[in-house]
Amino acid sequence: QEDIVVDMIVFVDVFFFFFSSFFFFFLMIRRPPRSTLFPYTTLFRSEYEEWRKFYIKILKDFGFSEEEDLKAGKLLKNLLENQQRSGYEELEKLIKNKRVNIFGAGPVLESLKEIQEGTNIACDGATTFLMEIGIKPEIIVTDLDGKVEDQIEASENGSLVVIHAHGDNISSLKKYLPGFRKVIPTMQAEPVEG
Repeated sequence: QEDIVVDMIVFVDVFFFFFSSFFFFFLMIRRPPRSTLFPYTTLFRSEYEEWRKFYIKILKDFGFSEEEDLKAGKLLKNLLENQQRSGYEELEKLIKNKRVNIFGAGPVLESLKEIQEGTNIACDGATTFLMEIGIKPEIIVTDLDGKVEDQIEASENGSLVVIHAHGDNISSLKKYLPGFRKVIPTMQAEPVEG
């Protein structure tokens, strides 16, 4: 039991790092509202410089390609041109001042006896688990791993989907993105205009 608690704490720490990155970077490639004169891309370019030192370390540690990450971000932006995008406001309504349950795929999920009421956020494969027990996640955070068909089904039933583009999922973006409804795009490289 102590091992499960330690594993869960480590998982939650790692997940919160990645989720906060997703949450921050989705703003980098979404369109600014028509009512503003100050584009988000300008706002976040200054913050990107702070992020960049971590991003460079991630590129080095994982062997990722910045060029491929940029290519994926531009592809995601272009694929979403004629698709419904969701925005910060909708995401904020789902999580601000609310209890949030965050689920990552792993063996600990099988031991859950009950899930407290709140906004359910599924990471990739945890979507399948939640749907199998009759729970539709309000938010899915994914880079299109796991059983993507379940993520698309949840999206068709109203889940907000935060899709992260990176150099390793370009083919998945092309294949699966048209099936999603409400999408918030994210990326980790320098913000893409538009």
